[in-house]
Amino acid sequence: MLEKVFAAAYRWGDFVIVPAARQILRKGEAVEVEAKVFDLVVLLLEHHERALGKQEIVTALWGKRPVTDAALSQLVYKARRVLDDDGRAVIRTVYGRGLQWVAPIEALDEFVPPAAGLPAAPPEASAPTAGPPPMPLPEARAASSRRWRGSRVQRLAALGVLGALALLLVVTWMGARDGASQSSPRLAVLPFANATGEPGQDWVERGLPSLVGGLLQQAGDLDVVDPFEVARAWEFTPTGGRDQAGQLRFATGAEVLVSGRLRKLSSLFELELAIDRGSASGVTFTLHGADPGALAAAAIPRLRKELGLVQASDHFLATSSPDNAYLAQTFARGLDAAARGRWTEARPYFEVVATSDPGFLPGRYRQGQAALRGEQPREAAGILRAVATAARESQPQLAVLALRELATAEHAASRYRSAVDLLTECHHLAAASEDAALETLALLGLARSRAALGEATQARADLARARTLIARHGLDHLERELLAARISIATVADDMAGVEAAAREAVVQNEAVGDERGTHVALFNVAWAMINQQRRGESLPILVRVWRWAAEHHDHAVRMRSGSQLAGALRNSGVVDAAERVYRDLLESVHGHDDRAGELLILRGLAGVAWFREEEEEALRRTREAGALVEPHEDPAQRVSLWLDEAMSTLLLEPHALAGIEAQASALVGSGTEHSRLYGLLDLIHALAAAAEGRAADARVALERVRAAPANEGLESDMRQVALRIATVTGDRAAGEIGLHRFQPSGAVDVDLLDQARRWALRIGDHALAEDCAARLQALRDETLLALGPAFSDLVPAHGPPA
Repeated sequence: MLEKVFAAAYRWGDFVIVPAARQILRKGEAVEVEAKVFDLVVLLLEHHERALGKQEIVTALWGKRPVTDAALSQLVYKARRVLDDDGRAVIRTVYGRGLQWVAPIEALDEFVPPAAGLPAAPPEASAPTAGPPPMPLPEARAASSRRWRGSRVQRLAALGVLGALALLLVVTWMGARDGASQSSPRLAVLPFANATGEPGQDWVERGLPSLVGGLLQQAGDLDVVDPFEVARAWEFTPTGGRDQAGQLRFATGAEVLVSGRLRKLSSLFELELAIDRGSASGVTFTLHGADPGALAAAAIPRLRKELGLVQASDHFLATSSPDNAYLAQTFARGLDAAARGRWTEARPYFEVVATSDPGFLPGRYRQGQAALRGEQPREAAGILRAVATAARESQPQLAVLALRELATAEHAASRYRSAVDLLTECHHLAAASEDAALETLALLGLARSRAALGEATQARADLARARTLIARHGLDHLERELLAARISIATVADDMAGVEAAAREAVVQNEAVGDERGTHVALFNVAWAMINQQRRGESLPILVRVWRWAAEHHDHAVRMRSGSQLAGALRNSGVVDAAERVYRDLLESVHGHDDRAGELLILRGLAGVAWFREEEEEALRRTREAGALVEPHEDPAQRVSLWLDEAMSTLLLEPHALAGIEAQASALVGSGTEHSRLYGLLDLIHALAAAAEGRAADARVALERVRAAPANEGLESDMRQVALRIATVTGDRAAGEIGLHRFQPSGAVDVDLLDQARRWALRIGDHALAEDCAARLQALRDETLLALGPAFSDLVPAHGPPA
């Protein structure tokens, strides 16, 4: 067990590390550092009395997840670079023992970082906002190959992890068109200009407008566009001859714009605010003070007066703003980081605010959001539930938002029933507070989660109610959310034509508002639907376009999904060398992000590449790595599917291990799962285990049971592959006959099945069948390369696309 040496802070040379605040200061100035790098530095510091072995470090930082030596080496390299440790005088590699912190340090029992020492605003990044439809994991329909790509059952898990992308991107204070004051205009607070001449004040660009927008919204009588949505929409490409402000009005439905500029006048700051109503009757006023954050909070009463709103009570103003100027600035800095999508950097700010001023509920809400995005669901759930309870009477909108965050997390974890319960509570609370926008968002969330539960009728009813609210209250800015829900419902229903139709509408809508990211996410969904309709050739040029855009814009989420779909299409066409290059590039990329679902998909893809090349040991290793990422009771469909993959290779390499796999799968499937299709997968494992023990008749009975059961529709390809695998390994001709019964290579699209049939045909001397399978495999490969054309060489250069 690791024994820690704790301190409030650690000092050596020009550096101070403050673990609780997750800060590294150099000469009093914050140093930007990745979350995992910071964790490594603190781990070595707190155990500096000895060297830590590789496995100790991996377990402490990654838990049970498999980590390559290259990933750990890269992390150590980054840590040394942050600490200016070129000569390895701080972190030393101790031969045969591991890594040790060797620089002399001073442990500080107390340390309060100055305000200037708070982490600086991170580099530009895409802000998390509403807009793009969800991006499902690239998976095949039942008619295509299941192995190493996933079944229809797994599509539910895909929706849980990535199909909730649009939900995760809806962040805060989505104002209603029909709130407490039905005549109030929709207002957007634009990014502020930093005219101080001090780069250290750049955080005001998004931090101050996010603070102002949030404080304005809390009274509940003004329709304020989510500040994070504004920050993102401000970057949209103007269309239709509009200027930037006009485009933002068009994209968000805002009628009133508030802009700001911060100047420095000697020892004071001057904040100039302008209200633009789209006419000549604009208003400009200025405020002066020693702290920008305090100026933003002080601007609220003046803005409300100029907008013709009744002044809020002194009690409301006291509880809706941070307790003092320092906390106001701290909160604004956190908002700036979060608006740029950098929640890891934002979290320390929100924790300081929530701890110092527990009565300021928005600070605690943001703390819960940051914990959720930092993969600490239990802590986040406690915070958000407490916020929802405290805000229910005084700030019902904030209570709804907190509950929606919880529901989003439950949906992402495939706990759809819990998500439905939370969203039902959200809907009732939003309806009672007459907030049409939040009521609509709750209904759209319900539609997604109920669809994932198979409650199609109720899901469609929720969707229809949401559509009615959008039309009745003029909530045009939620049209893209409506399309996202349509895509989710159609995906679960296996209605790929419906997915494609909604995705094409989303392309048009996103192009109209100039949202490049939304456009490319929608294009991805079009391509994904095409592939699942056996139109792989049509989809490939679209995937090339999306991949290129994502690489150029360093968009990890879009890059991972489009890249893995492309790699899967290549692998499932037999173009395995190119597929491997893409998968390996994605694997390097995913190690820098908390993307467990993406890593799982890539590992399965690499296993499939190895299987196709007949590299059995590599296929088995990759499959087991993927299995280590899945909690069986959280995702039984994925776990049983991976056990089947493992069993296929184990039959040849470790037949004695099949009994153990069979026992684990049987225990899981028999533990009350609702997915009856899993029994079909379990029967296929039974067949492989029986074959390993020489019980050929029992194996054939299990295979026939899969073929005969109506619940196993879509498992025909899997059944054929397992039968042919048994035949190839054991020489059982009867199993081979089951696998080839009415099999026609000329119409097959499953390269794994074609290749397995080719192997068996060669073993039994059926050269005509072997040649037919080989010809079909070559045709699928040629069709894919022809569809890609010359674009492929640019898509995957020798060293992969830019990181």
